[in-house]
Amino acid sequence: MKLTDLYMAVTCILEEQYTSRAGFALSPGDVVLDIGGHIGSFAVYAAQRAARVIVYEPDASSHAQLLKNLAANGLINVTARQEAVAGRSGSRPIYPARLNSAENNFYWGGPRGTAVSCVTLEEAFRAHGLERCDFLKIDCEGAEYEILRAAPADVLARVRRIGIEAHVGRFFGIDDPSAVPATLLDLLRRAGFETEHWVENDLHTFIWARRA
Repeated sequence: MKLTDLYMAVTCILEEQYTSRAGFALSPGDVVLDIGGHIGSFAVYAAQRAARVIVYEPDASSHAQLLKNLAANGLINVTARQEAVAGRSGSRPIYPARLNSAENNFYWGGPRGTAVSCVTLEEAFRAHGLERCDFLKIDCEGAEYEILRAAPADVLARVRRIGIEAHVGRFFGIDDPSAVPATLLDLLRRAGFETEHWVENDLHTFIWARRA
């Protein structure tokens, strides 16, 4: 396992970064949607606590390791899709990060992009027949803005709790001055969520949201 992969496992499993806030712990009956699954650190954690997990990871290598990690843990309540969730469906390039595959993204550009299949949040809900989502985890290197902006109100209304690693867009190749965590906080509050946040550093802010 790469050192960067180990770091992701530590933050998701040992530090419980997405679920450690009061009211955000996973329960045995929960349905979880994981956007940006990487090698499955959060998916493994969630599947050991919840009833059902759906995880999206577009990168072929990361998705393959995700499947291995699910199998190694004997988890059969996880559906893993090798697709990206985005603001629009279709095919688009994803670009590899130099050091950490968890940072592969849509925005930095370059000659080595690989085309991946994308679905919207609404399409993901429809594909899996989700009438409810008890926990929505999002860590997708800046795509959180387009995903949540494109999500219809009736889809967000089915989500009970959300944990997001929000990325400050200008550091991740996003040419949009509104791609800042405050935009997500406002969007979520207007959608009926109570929010908490923690500014990790200049690049990242963690956001937790739950139904008011």
